[in-house]
Amino acid sequence: MNKVSFSKTAVLLFAFFSVGNLFAQTENDKRNMINVYVAPGNHIIRGGGGTLPGIWAFSYGIIYLRQLSERRSLYTGFEYTHRLATSNDVGFVTIPVQFKRHFGNRFFLNHGLLFDINIYRQYKISIENGHAEMDTEKYDIKGRFGMGYGVGVGFEHTFDNGISLSLNPFFRLNGLFSDAYVHIGIGAGFGYKF
Repeated sequence: MNKVSFSKTAVLLFAFFSVGNLFAQTENDKRNMINVYVAPGNHIIRGGGGTLPGIWAFSYGIIYLRQLSERRSLYTGFEYTHRLATSNDVGFVTIPVQFKRHFGNRFFLNHGLLFDINIYRQYKISIENGHAEMDTEKYDIKGRFGMGYGVGVGFEHTFDNGISLSLNPFFRLNGLFSDAYVHIGIGAGFGYKF
């Protein structure tokens, strides 16, 4: 066997086994997950002037999760939270960097940092002849970058086909070093493990 045919054979065998390994993934080899979720909850504002009453908030987002070991994962993503109010609304764009620790087959604890930017929506309401109308609406990114912390517990079930469903009650404190926003809620997620 000459050098050219030996190297061709070696390359073909390497390619054959490499491609075979790609398609021969077992459930344990699936270490990545994409998850979309929604999370209604209560949003309480704490600032220099005291605590304002809780207002309903709604979050939705997408996360990427990477399994680090059999029971531990790291995830990040993109989330938008909108606080429902009647005059000035507050929104957050949040990037979580959190760890997830599984207990048993279905339960988990998640915790970690939240990096966010506040987005304020302000509008003016005029009342004429007993009818309220919105005159102007303005979105303003205040440049307030914040850091927070979140913790939660949850339930997750992954089916044989890789589809995952989860429920995750959580407590988050956005704005550790400025006006704090406490967000208490429950997230419902739909994911795919690959």
